[in-house]
Amino acid sequence: MTKDRIKILVVDDEKVLREYFPKIIETDPSLKVVGTAANGVEAVEMAKILRPDVITMDIMMPKMNGVEALRIIMKENPTPVIMVSSKTYEGASDTLEALSCGAFDYLAKPEIHGFFDLQRMRTILIDKIKIAATAPLKPLIGSLAPRKPSQLPLKQASSSARKRRQIKVVGIVVSTGGPVTLTNILASLPEDFSLPICIVQHISTEYICSMLERFNQKSKVSVKAAEDGEPLKPGTVYFSPGKQHLTVRKNGKNMVAGLNQEPKAAFMPNGNELLWSMGTNLGFGETCGIVLTGMGDDGAWGLRRVKEAGGYTIAQGEQSSVVFSMPQKAIEIGAVDEVLELEQIILQLNSLSN
Repeated sequence: MTKDRIKILVVDDEKVLREYFPKIIETDPSLKVVGTAANGVEAVEMAKILRPDVITMDIMMPKMNGVEALRIIMKENPTPVIMVSSKTYEGASDTLEALSCGAFDYLAKPEIHGFFDLQRMRTILIDKIKIAATAPLKPLIGSLAPRKPSQLPLKQASSSARKRRQIKVVGIVVSTGGPVTLTNILASLPEDFSLPICIVQHISTEYICSMLERFNQKSKVSVKAAEDGEPLKPGTVYFSPGKQHLTVRKNGKNMVAGLNQEPKAAFMPNGNELLWSMGTNLGFGETCGIVLTGMGDDGAWGLRRVKEAGGYTIAQGEQSSVVFSMPQKAIEIGAVDEVLELEQIILQLNSLSN
């Protein structure tokens, strides 16, 4: 008996992509395109009729755009949706809006130049579809309302209390599901949060400016792209800008950010580089490392370095993760002090600042 193939609905107003996507998707025998739609109105209707396992959704379409269609689909027929967007500023903003409305992930609209581009596009799209088909829908459908620390659950983490008193900086690594997860975390931090936070989010360079703008709109703390050599300030959140690793080192009494493009890695920026630098360059027990939702295993080995250096390490729990792969790898290699769901991570971050 053969295993059922994953059913995909392809939505795009460009005829060439409605023909091209099914061809490359069905090169994998486990995938089957069950229909195509040219706009959001058709997408909503076909999602009801075809009940696909995954939808690829263009954003800019006539009659009803992809974000509007996504909202309706997630309300009426919740389905993992991969947004397909342009690399323009407007496309980036719309993509982040879609992610906040429950999209599983995004894919930059292909600029087809040659065989290498086609093969890379095929691999990325098929990998995303397969993982989306098994993703839990609960974290996708709704986000947490920002809460004050006093409104959060009262359960306290049991270990590492002595370490937390020494924490001087927090390092976070996140991938798939990151924009919504980070929005919840950053919106819940108080204006007087006393620690700097360094974050590696796997996202295309074209999307970073829009992402940081959205975070600043929703956060009381300051959110910015890190600059090479700048001192880390309390209550400020630093993101790696584009395809550069973000690291932390000591300069006298100050902690300073570093940016570099070496070593080359599958993910640029790489979360292992951030956490490894913290565990290596800072004092014993001065770092809190957190690995959040995401595909792959980035951050796991860096988190173990933080733990070996006496730091406090957290992995996001499976229930609140869009994709559990990254936290799971960190747990498997013994890098984690505690496994906490998203609300508990928010609680712990606020407790570190007290």
